[in-house]
Amino acid sequence: MKKQTKQLLISYLILLIANVILKFTLNELEISEILTNFIGAAIIALIFAAISWLIYLLINKKSSFIKALCYSNYIFSALAAFGYIFGFLFGYFS
Repeated sequence: MKKQTKQLLISYLILLIANVILKFTLNELEISEILTNFIGAAIIALIFAAISWLIYLLINKKSSFIKALCYSNYIFSALAAFGYIFGFLFGYFS
């Protein structure tokens, strides 16, 4: 398996884990809701990756779509993790 394929699978796994953690904080651990959030986040990450890849391709003339997709998955995983942290802090201090 190629290095980029492994990195892409790992980024999707991290995105899935981040969505599970986010749904766990809301006490909504239904598989359908977790999969809906995961698929929605994956589609938005795909759109974000396509836009950023096109911009980088126009600037640099050399880019990888899989690399852009991995980075966008990592960004959306971080957003889900930060949502958990901010929800905990605002709930704790309010």
